[in-house]
Amino acid sequence: MLRLLVGLFICAVLLLPQTVLAKSKIDMARDYVKIERFSEASRLLDELILADPLNATIHYKAALIYEQMGDHRQADRAFRNAAKLGNYGPKIAKSYKDKGYAAIRSGQTGEAQRAFNKATSYDPALSSKLAEDLYYDGEEVASAGNIAAANNYFTIACGMNKSYLKQVSNLYFGLGKKSTGQPMLNFFAATKNYSSHNNWNI
Repeated sequence: MLRLLVGLFICAVLLLPQTVLAKSKIDMARDYVKIERFSEASRLLDELILADPLNATIHYKAALIYEQMGDHRQADRAFRNAAKLGNYGPKIAKSYKDKGYAAIRSGQTGEAQRAFNKATSYDPALSSKLAEDLYYDGEEVASAGNIAAANNYFTIACGMNKSYLKQVSNLYFGLGKKSTGQPMLNFFAATKNYSSHNNWNI
């Protein structure tokens, strides 16, 4: 009787879908990352991917964990595989978009630009909306008087859509007209950085 039960248990485990077993290793890898045991987490992720290399979900979840570990090269590779194997482009784009916003808020414009470029490579339809959002975020920051931080947003928005150059120039010109003293001079100087069409008004 005991042999029969053991045999049934072994058969049940062998017949479990790979994703059930994968989930537990994914969770274990996340736990290793929390305690900064990155080599163990990487080993588990490598095992998962080798065991089921065509599983887009495993690649996607592994990529998120690689990102947490700061292993961007491995994360990029896993994200690319997830996008090729499944419909993960929009989710991956969102991940990079969030990363871009975190970078831009901390003043890392180059890192933000790279993240936004990756986001739009996975979801090209995101490009125009992202440029618009960045412009309006920059407008809000500029209106609060923080030109340097606003320029982080505007630089990327204008890089994605050149038509924002004139809008940014007009915004800074309008803010300059409402200001006095040094803030007025700062806004007018920023106006010239984006377009020359307001120069004759300054």
